[in-house]
Amino acid sequence: MKKSLLALPLIFLCLIYLCACDGKRGNVNVEQNPTATKVTIANIVPPIFEYWDYEEFAVESECTEEELLADTVNLYPIEKSLKNVSSQTGNVFLEFSDDLYSHSLADSSKTYYMQTHKARLNDDTDLSVRLYAGYSTYGFNETGKVKFYVKGDTIYTLNFAMESGGFTPEGLAFKITGDGVASVTASYRMLYNASVFNPRKYRHIAVNRVRVCNLTTEELPLAVEDGYYTLPVVKTLELTASDWQKMEGLRPEAVKRWEDWTGEKMDTTYMEHIFDLDHFLIDLSVTYKDGSVRNYRHVAQGIDVEP
Repeated sequence: MKKSLLALPLIFLCLIYLCACDGKRGNVNVEQNPTATKVTIANIVPPIFEYWDYEEFAVESECTEEELLADTVNLYPIEKSLKNVSSQTGNVFLEFSDDLYSHSLADSSKTYYMQTHKARLNDDTDLSVRLYAGYSTYGFNETGKVKFYVKGDTIYTLNFAMESGGFTPEGLAFKITGDGVASVTASYRMLYNASVFNPRKYRHIAVNRVRVCNLTTEELPLAVEDGYYTLPVVKTLELTASDWQKMEGLRPEAVKRWEDWTGEKMDTTYMEHIFDLDHFLIDLSVTYKDGSVRNYRHVAQGIDVEP
């Protein structure tokens, strides 16, 4: 779920054309070729995880440097702005802007490494993720951060931004390991918040944007190779024309909620759509060498820091 440190959680609208990526080991955050998938409109869903309420479930992780980064790491923003809207054969396609945070790794004064952050889920199983760290000759370190939380068989991972902005778990390579682990299978879904905002006002302020609905993908298989599964990167949302009309019809109701909450009248003359990637919901089935099977639910989220 998208978290905001300086503003209330945001929201957004539609259905989806997304990348069903291979989950290959390779370098983390490599650019991936998107393929289409269907999603459905969901009612407004309560936050699945508020990390400040879950500190008792926080799990320490160990961090090891793996390799010197020769290539740029691509990070994808939590907020998805629209680049283009088109229609074809009764469907509406919402193409996201080509926003990347890869420029943050282009500072020649820093040396960048890939790091592995690994947490113990139980005596037999670990979960790790690969992020980057940049070390400056001037003593300033820029490090990707992730926190792990474990509550029963549910695992929460929350990656943090180092500066204004924030990056999603898209493209991140997670890995299940353990001496007793024989094989892993996985499937996933994604949840978006769909909102509208007035582009003449600051969109990060909660009172300047209106939550319309949630969007969810169908459950899809996620390839696992040597315990690694790489989360897909969404480029385009796809929805039926009738669903698009339905979402447009939900807007007046959303505006009324906003007006009831703020006690103000909203200027709806200039409204634009924006989307928050709330979370990935990954279902993992781990088979151990003794023949036993254990199912885990991995909720992968990001947090953004706003100026």
